[in-house]
Amino acid sequence: MPAAKAIIQKVLQGKKEKLQQNEDYVHVDLIFERSGKLSDITYAVKKNTLITLADLAEIDAQLRFTLGATFTGNAYKEHKIFNYDFGSVRF
Repeated sequence: MPAAKAIIQKVLQGKKEKLQQNEDYVHVDLIFERSGKLSDITYAVKKNTLITLADLAEIDAQLRFTLGATFTGNAYKEHKIFNYDFGSVRF
């Protein structure tokens, strides 16, 4: 999901150098409804992160506005939600 990574990097671009020095990261798990709507996002950061709650709130708002999913075939109809482990954006 290049769009998600780009959103995270853009929101945190002003802190990039400090985040790199701190070896910071943000890990993201996305939950989609059967309709493709993004319904939940889970974040994980390192214990001494420089990423603030305000940063995460901005990332969250932009991801919810931008992302959606399209499912095809019939197998997806057997599930109510879909977990997508986006992975980590490391600095």
